[in-house]
Amino acid sequence: MMMRRGNGHALAVLLLLFFLLRLLCASEEITRARLTVTEIQYQNGSNWNLQSLPQLSLSTLGFSPSQGSCFACVHVRVRMKAADFTGTLTIKYLELSTRTPRTISIKNGVNNDTLQWSDPFRPIIVGKTNIKRLHPHDIGYVIVWELVYDCFPADAGREVYVSLSSKPQRQHKYIVQADICPGDADSDPVPEFDLSVDELARSLNVTVATGDHIYQPALSSDVYTRLCYRHTDAECSNLSALFTINTNQNRSVTLSFPYLLPCVCVQVYYTHLDARRTTVCPFVNGSLDGGRDVWGSSNVTLNGELGSSIAWSALCPAAYLKPSASLCWRHQRNTPQCTPILNSTLEDMENKGDLNYYVSAVDKHPQMCVQFSFRGSHDVHCPFQPGMSKWEANVGPGSQSLRVYLTSTIPASFAAQLCVWQEKGCVSRGAIYLVNMGGGTRETQLNLPLSSLTEGLCVQVWRSDPAQYGRRLLCPDYSNRRRGLYAVAVLTLLVTVAMLGSLIRYVTKKGVTGIMPIIS
Repeated sequence: MMMRRGNGHALAVLLLLFFLLRLLCASEEITRARLTVTEIQYQNGSNWNLQSLPQLSLSTLGFSPSQGSCFACVHVRVRMKAADFTGTLTIKYLELSTRTPRTISIKNGVNNDTLQWSDPFRPIIVGKTNIKRLHPHDIGYVIVWELVYDCFPADAGREVYVSLSSKPQRQHKYIVQADICPGDADSDPVPEFDLSVDELARSLNVTVATGDHIYQPALSSDVYTRLCYRHTDAECSNLSALFTINTNQNRSVTLSFPYLLPCVCVQVYYTHLDARRTTVCPFVNGSLDGGRDVWGSSNVTLNGELGSSIAWSALCPAAYLKPSASLCWRHQRNTPQCTPILNSTLEDMENKGDLNYYVSAVDKHPQMCVQFSFRGSHDVHCPFQPGMSKWEANVGPGSQSLRVYLTSTIPASFAAQLCVWQEKGCVSRGAIYLVNMGGGTRETQLNLPLSSLTEGLCVQVWRSDPAQYGRRLLCPDYSNRRRGLYAVAVLTLLVTVAMLGSLIRYVTKKGVTGIMPIIS
């Protein structure tokens, strides 16, 4: 009986020690876990694109819970419009090799100036943070939230997957960096060098220092350098050949590159096996020459037999560029002008470094195009071919109206509305008119009454059922200038005056003929 009681006490002590150990680990995790939220006032000219929000970026930090110890952890930064926060936000973290999940759930606090966050799988990991607000901020500017979570414990070299429950969703795969703790670099020195950039000539000049003022002296006087396209923190694919700099002879080399892109980087490192590399990307926050090279180095492909998606691929991964895409209408083929279709932004999804834009529900008329936008520059692609659309529409003048002629090979409903053409889009005006082409109907008409003569008057037509995304902008030949409409009005007036003159002459002549002569 006493042995059983002793065993029971021993078991209780072990359970207590186990619980204290778990509590200690949890308390350590609490000290390293921290969420901060800061308001940012977006202004034109910022080095990041407002249209790319929400943004999700990852980096590796060294965490030191006690003196002499250091661990790697993944630092998460999120940028999103404050107006897009709907009260809840979830960050999911997965260590791919061990399938170890973590989740951080963020929601509104007890007042408008706080947020609460927790880990559903670890109820003890909870916290509250104050929103660092701007007081006051300029009216009309967009307020952006920057959420920073420090951090998810990780092992160097492991691949992790992080997703954000935003709209649209964001997700990234990331390899945890090594050599992030103080002292790691001492055993593997890197060269010191200076970098100069000639954007016009598309070249970089690397000059290696004659001595190492920070790290240990190198075993060899040779240094490697190369240009590369950076895909992840751990991967940089070859852009140029590998150059060897002999610091005892010529310490400089000029490297040329074809495109000015944010992922163009230079690596400098010693020649021994597995030498640690210094990677510098000088164009990450640059102007990029108005985006010309971004478009010149990218490709657009229509995928699927029915054109279900458009793939945008570039030398840089989507995380560096992230262009937005929306629809526009090209009035004449083989002309550069493409009128934006209002409220037609396409949803994107990142796939192996490329961006996929879903267009399965888009009107696939050859003049329906996609306009990609990046930092104020634009690139237009018209991927749809003749025969992909199942309906056609034309517009012509009617009696005090514009008449829309519709043909369709399938039963469908259509809608039409007047609009006024402007450079940034066609602004809707008046009521929406509907027509149903069911059964055997293949042709029909819609009359849109004109209440006044307006410069730039057009008709926007779209298929409402089955619903299609995108509106065709149909403009009569005279709709872009007043004189055409006035010519029609003047012609009508002249015809009316001529008929009235003929009638007056006829009445006058008949009246004169009917007068009896007076004989004196």
